[in-house]
Amino acid sequence: MPTVRGREEIAAFFSSLLSPFEGTMHTVGNIQLQWEGEGRIRSRSYFQAYHWLSSTGPDPQRPADLISTGVYLDDFRLTPDGWRINSRQRRNVGPSPVGVGRLPARLQGLGGAAQPDQL
Repeated sequence: MPTVRGREEIAAFFSSLLSPFEGTMHTVGNIQLQWEGEGRIRSRSYFQAYHWLSSTGPDPQRPADLISTGVYLDDFRLTPDGWRINSRQRRNVGPSPVGVGRLPARLQGLGGAAQPDQL
């Protein structure tokens, strides 16, 4: 996944990445926080992400086309505007993403399986 910085780059990246999807749902849990000193916190959380492609719609009862599971490793910094994510690493867990049908070319190769010592 490319490195993006700043609100404008992040918004443009996700707008492009999510354009083939009709909808998504992400759940995040088992959040662990570790205080790293003045104005800095590291966190680890696990996610499940469900995606529905526009091309397979419009049945609202259909199953998700793509399911991804993994870990977010975040570094938070306290700024004058409040706490902000300074950096995020996303690591897949298991055979992720798992898809039904064809994965769009722009999504192939994103992420990567995490090694046990990286979780």
